[in-house]
Amino acid sequence: MKPLFYLSIAFNLLLISCNSSDSSSPAPAGISPNQNTASEKYEYDFTYIIMGPAGDTFNDGKCSSGAHKFNSLPDYCEGLQSWTLNKEGCAVEDRKKLYLKDCGSNFEEVNFWPLMVLYFDKDLNKQCETTNDVVKKYGKNFLRTRAEFCDHLKDTDVFVGCPAFKQRTALYKRANCEGSL
Repeated sequence: MKPLFYLSIAFNLLLISCNSSDSSSPAPAGISPNQNTASEKYEYDFTYIIMGPAGDTFNDGKCSSGAHKFNSLPDYCEGLQSWTLNKEGCAVEDRKKLYLKDCGSNFEEVNFWPLMVLYFDKDLNKQCETTNDVVKKYGKNFLRTRAEFCDHLKDTDVFVGCPAFKQRTALYKRANCEGSL
């Protein structure tokens, strides 16, 4: 009698599991079959070694977007576009590919953090700092677009007396700004 009881339980469990995996069942109301549900997660993590001319490495020759996890598609898409979140634009081509695959066709890097420098300028023989000038001009806000960021790097009012030319030039190239600095 007991074997028949256990057999019937196993058979019922098999039927239940087959019915729950039926892919032809409709999606819950308001959610299309291809749309994210709350249980899905979006994530990425890119790390590279940057090979460049001797003495011209950025972040010690490494580029890492960092590991990022998002609970929603809109947050994921915004994260893929964020220059600052991805450690100054790391892995832009790979992030763009993910964006085009998952989010749409309008990829544009956003959220650039203004350059604030504190360093000793050997040529000027003085300590240079632009933090106060940058905060006065931009507040503690991101520069939303690449164009705003490139204009910031060209802004001689902010960098007067402290040119930070090496840092500005490196970021100007890394951000793919157009024209000359």
